[in-house]
Amino acid sequence: MKKLMIMVLACFFAVSTTVNAQLINPGDEPMLISEPEISDEEFEAILMEMEELEAMQPDPEDYMKIYMSNYDAAMAWAFENNILTGDGETGDLRPYDCVKRAEFLKMLYNVLKVDTTDAKGELFTDTPSDQWYINFVRKAREKGTIEGYSDGSFRPGTCVNRAEAIKIAFLEFPEINPVATAIDYDDVPETEWYYKYVSYALANNLVGTRHIYYLKVYNPGVAMTRDEFAEMLYRLKTVQDNNLDSYDDYYAPNNIEPVEVKDYDLEPEEFFEYGTSLLMTVDTHNQNQIDQLDSFLAMTPA
Repeated sequence: MKKLMIMVLACFFAVSTTVNAQLINPGDEPMLISEPEISDEEFEAILMEMEELEAMQPDPEDYMKIYMSNYDAAMAWAFENNILTGDGETGDLRPYDCVKRAEFLKMLYNVLKVDTTDAKGELFTDTPSDQWYINFVRKAREKGTIEGYSDGSFRPGTCVNRAEAIKIAFLEFPEINPVATAIDYDDVPETEWYYKYVSYALANNLVGTRHIYYLKVYNPGVAMTRDEFAEMLYRLKTVQDNNLDSYDDYYAPNNIEPVEVKDYDLEPEEFFEYGTSLLMTVDTHNQNQIDQLDSFLAMTPA
């Protein structure tokens, strides 16, 4: 907080003092700025301005949790365990593509190691018996996990949304017994069919929330991406393997080594003070994450 005040004070007197702008690169120490002498009235005005700025933005702790998180560990786990396969030509895992309904069942049953060879469920009108996903669809229908649409179709190539994905996954994980749980999300009302599943998932940290930024909305009707689904499966498997009530990132599924918790160089308060040095806290191979951060910082009060 003290450092932030110094930065604001420096900006306040920039009209009368020439300051050479200097970017802070990884490894550099933040520049020290001497405090100018100001009157009590000027100091009070600056404090009021700082309070207004703070009221415009969420707590830095929240931003650190959101922007310093990614689904890389879950994607690596899914790939290494043949849960998620890449593009046949490029090998790209397509993390930001949506999960198709047929893909969803395959990934889910691969995680749970469900034998689908003897599946007896009835086919849907749009799931011909010569398709690669037939046994996964049959098994899911046999178990009552899926019911299809009123016209008798399953729509295997359609994207599955977040609410559907959570419910289906919960139905398949025997350790999960979802109950309606109080949460502070504006778009997850108690009157919706998915409230029990989504509220329980959010309350117990069973789904990734990178997409929500600082807004209290989950967007349950939006398509779930492949990396987001991998993250949910990773967390559910972690809970299952470690007999947990909710997901804790100090644990991991039992078929990989626990993920090392990264010790970031910056404290939450420094997140806003030294915007350009924020790159010290991210993995530079993740260009998408860096682009998001750059875009965010451009809109954030210094």
